[in-house]
Amino acid sequence: MKFTISKKEKVKQISVILNNLKNISENINIYFTKDGLYAQGMTSCHCSFFELNLSDSWFNSYECSDDCVVGVNCEILFKCISSLEDGQEIVFEYPRGSDKILLDFSSDKTASKHFELPQITIDTENLEVPEVEYDVSDLVLNSELLNKWVNQISIFGEEIKFKFTDENMLLSAASVTNGKMEIKMKTEKWDNDIELVYGTEYLKNICQFSKLNTDLEISTGEEYPLKIRYDLSQWCDKINYTDNNPSDVMCEVELIPDNSIIFYVAPKNED
Repeated sequence: MKFTISKKEKVKQISVILNNLKNISENINIYFTKDGLYAQGMTSCHCSFFELNLSDSWFNSYECSDDCVVGVNCEILFKCISSLEDGQEIVFEYPRGSDKILLDFSSDKTASKHFELPQITIDTENLEVPEVEYDVSDLVLNSELLNKWVNQISIFGEEIKFKFTDENMLLSAASVTNGKMEIKMKTEKWDNDIELVYGTEYLKNICQFSKLNTDLEISTGEEYPLKIRYDLSQWCDKINYTDNNPSDVMCEVELIPDNSIIFYVAPKNED
């Protein structure tokens, strides 16, 4: 299998993902099919979990003749992607029957870089994430703003309380030594008051992905983990121009496959 990413915004997105996955999982399996790739991973304590979905159309080019699973070490991916330079495209290739992953960064203006990474065997089963109806569903927040808030409030405690009541969302953290901080913002009205507590460190790691999209979506409920979703599609991915002519005024929005990375964080029990 082989894929290429050359669009600047998508190179940036995949860079952000590969730069930060090491904070979630040590190793991950990436599942490739003709329709795209899927990956999931979990923290060692099983408190936080992610799912990555990228359809074949998300890439500049994507080839996969046979379904395959590629095991990779996230720290090694981070070391590679940290050398990526502005303007370079990414080519990822897994030759049939090989035990190596080939990774290339290149552009017309910079030196090309070539990597050969070990393909590792990871004995793990995929978790099935059921569809549920959340009490708070698809609340849209500015991703950079949430990142700033979580970093500010993390100084005050190892746990962050989320409280949804009336038309407000409240974040708070407290400790005996540092005192307490609370952030309150107006949101839509919810049917029920909800109050849940999550580990600060897991939220900080997830907010490191804030550069993926201007906005993110939050969903949660009394019986479910906190769900944070970053959409990885661009508006142009959803437009179908008549006769493939961008200048044609006749165009329609297509229903495209899901391109996203989703995080789940288990709530903590309060003493």
